[in-house]
Amino acid sequence: MHPPVLILLFGVLLILGCSRGPTAVLDFVSRDPGQDHWAIASYYTRQATASRQQAEEMTNQAVAYERLFTHTITRSLTRHAWSGDIGRTL
Repeated sequence: MHPPVLILLFGVLLILGCSRGPTAVLDFVSRDPGQDHWAIASYYTRQATASRQQAEEMTNQAVAYERLFTHTITRSLTRHAWSGDIGRTL
């Protein structure tokens, strides 16, 4: 091929490739086959992983708080029971 034809072909391909509009926003409930379902599935997978990690962290915090406050309340009630004034504190 001749260099001018190659340059013209390259220019046309460049213009066609760059003139494409912005990518569409993913519609998470669309059944349109044109949607990028792999991207949607990847998004939901990342969200599920983050939710599992958050749930695990919250469970660990709940256990720590339960230990802390159960021990504090038990110790407080025991102290009041021995002093005879448990009826006034409850």
